[in-house]
Amino acid sequence: MKSYTYSLIRFRPDLISGESINVGVVLLSRDARQISVRMQPRLGHVSKLWPSLRIRFAEKYLKRLAGDLTVQSLLSYDDLFGSEEFKSSCDFVSRVLPKDSSSVFFDFGGCGVTVDIEAEADILMESLVRNVKVVKRSRKDDAAVWTGIKRHFDERGVTRYLTGFSVQGKLDQMHFDHAWQNGKWHCLKPMSFDYLNGNDIREKARSWAGNWSALIEASEDFTPYLILSRPSSESLLEPYNQVKSLLTEIPGPNGKKAEVLEEDDAATLAERFKGMISEHQRHSDRISML
Repeated sequence: MKSYTYSLIRFRPDLISGESINVGVVLLSRDARQISVRMQPRLGHVSKLWPSLRIRFAEKYLKRLAGDLTVQSLLSYDDLFGSEEFKSSCDFVSRVLPKDSSSVFFDFGGCGVTVDIEAEADILMESLVRNVKVVKRSRKDDAAVWTGIKRHFDERGVTRYLTGFSVQGKLDQMHFDHAWQNGKWHCLKPMSFDYLNGNDIREKARSWAGNWSALIEASEDFTPYLILSRPSSESLLEPYNQVKSLLTEIPGPNGKKAEVLEEDDAATLAERFKGMISEHQRHSDRISML
């Protein structure tokens, strides 16, 4: 029996909704000194749900990616199996497909043992890619989260004080649609985790973590308040709770961490903002009277 790890190649047809589907499998076995690559050649079933998708372009890209992975497995054979640096399929895939926020990305799929690596790759491809029914559904996005909680800020007269604010980092910037300043910026960030699978939940959390960490040298004094929306499916509460915990621990500028809340906390947060705004106005009035 030979042990192996495998990665899932995933495709995100719509960057706005964030929904993704499995389109390929990459299996690596150090015991067998073998790599197997499988990729879905056609995406016709996907185009029926996302008619605006440039299907031919996506198919050509996936075909080229499969070829690049295969070539890389041949060129890097001695490196891969002669070094302890490459311990899993993800270590190999990252040589060809970088971890970023593009439409095609990869996730660690799992591990196992088998007597036949090629046959196992076929089985994984069949069960995790070809036989998975693709369903497009209406989901709550970030804008819908804000729409749902905005009334709490409206009722307390807070919304009219909110404005857009962008933080400039070394390489990129982060924009907040709803922020207020009283010497430092207080930034509201609605975030929906209403996805169909745990991989999309983790991917969104990783995207925020990367953007937040990239602002570590930002000069502005600000605090983000992440207002999270839970997934509709109770089966996804475990990965959601994991990323919720992760989001509270990631340091940003000056070691600052984001404050992480949920939709149910919106009324309390709106009351806090009302208090801060009132205190700021009283302080400004006292100064103007001097």
